[in-house]
Amino acid sequence: MHITLASSILFASGSAEITDTTRQSLDLLSDSLKKLKANKIVIAGHTDNVPEKGNGRYQSNWDLSSARAITVMEYFISKGAVLEKNAAIQAFADTEPKADNNTPKAARKTAAWR
Repeated sequence: MHITLASSILFASGSAEITDTTRQSLDLLSDSLKKLKANKIVIAGHTDNVPEKGNGRYQSNWDLSSARAITVMEYFISKGAVLEKNAAIQAFADTEPKADNNTPKAARKTAAWR
């Protein structure tokens, strides 16, 4: 099974903080995941193509994408939706973009997850 969440509901650009909107979406998904928690799950983190240059909390887009994946993984574990022993993450930074950020509208989009 492969689940993709729309980038607009996940994170603000440059952030791995779970917002109220993100929490609501993850809670809806948590209920379904609880039925499958005996299965392995891989949570993949992505970023937009705005470079993280080490000026903020994250040293790079790699660092940010892994932080996003870990944040979501830990959230699902805390909700009992995923067993810790079955959870893993992947970090893709901006190497597998879900959308083109070359327009002003697209540049405002945030991380995409798959």
